[in-house]
Amino acid sequence: MNIRDLEYVLAVAEYRSFSRAAAACHVSQPSLSAQVRKLEDELRQEIFVRSPRGVTLTGFGDSLLPLAQTILTTAAGIHQLARNGARDQATTLSLGAIHTVAPYVFPKIIGALKKNMDSVTFTFKEGQTDSLLKDLLDGSLDAALISLPTDSYIFTQQEVFTEPFYIAVAKTNPLAKRKSLTPAQLQTEPFYLLEDGHCLREQALDICHHHGALGSNVFRATSLETIRHMIAVGSGVTLMPHISMQKNDGLAYLTLQGRSYSRTIGLVWRKNSAKGALLTRIAALIAAKMAR
Repeated sequence: MNIRDLEYVLAVAEYRSFSRAAAACHVSQPSLSAQVRKLEDELRQEIFVRSPRGVTLTGFGDSLLPLAQTILTTAAGIHQLARNGARDQATTLSLGAIHTVAPYVFPKIIGALKKNMDSVTFTFKEGQTDSLLKDLLDGSLDAALISLPTDSYIFTQQEVFTEPFYIAVAKTNPLAKRKSLTPAQLQTEPFYLLEDGHCLREQALDICHHHGALGSNVFRATSLETIRHMIAVGSGVTLMPHISMQKNDGLAYLTLQGRSYSRTIGLVWRKNSAKGALLTRIAALIAAKMAR
């Protein structure tokens, strides 16, 4: 058994296809299939059930996945430690955040981070959740601010703030005169969502589908700021997190009748990270800063 074999197993489990897994791993399908079969022979257990309809995990394979992921995460940590060499582990730290958090949180915390941790050099990255988690696993990112929960088997997660969602409409929209909206009122308005891959898009869809509030006029945009400007000129509505609200942006922020909705943002890092103690301090600092 070797690390590469486990990477192949995780890829097949993710894509449910040997051909797609091989493409993702940049190897030929026969080579990947042979290695997985060799591992199954070594373990004397089948990991996958192969059929014309696709690939599924066996009971053994399902139990193997979290252990395989732990091994790969540990291996990534060892490689990161080797790359750092003799350098102080606390001298550099790479911090990521999802697109709907980064532009609103990074500017608020960067001063406090530099003031309280002047010996640390910070780098910042913005991305979608899946991309950030992959960077955490391969060691190219130390921690990330994402919407919780995430995989607690692999990552340490520490809550830093919880914020409510609002329905944003143009101040010129007749709906802006209300304090709250009914699901039926939302159905008459074009609804702006972020593109696929953004967790805020999925949260918005869950809320709207729960209320039957999503009409047929749904539009996609690349960022919350694009959506903000589109709606400000009188076009449609969207779901906005509290941290993205701005004064004098031409929008009114309303609640959705029935119940309140929110999301919890947390700092996430690999459980085996050598910077765990430092990241715990950083999470507490971010939480204190955002609470103000």
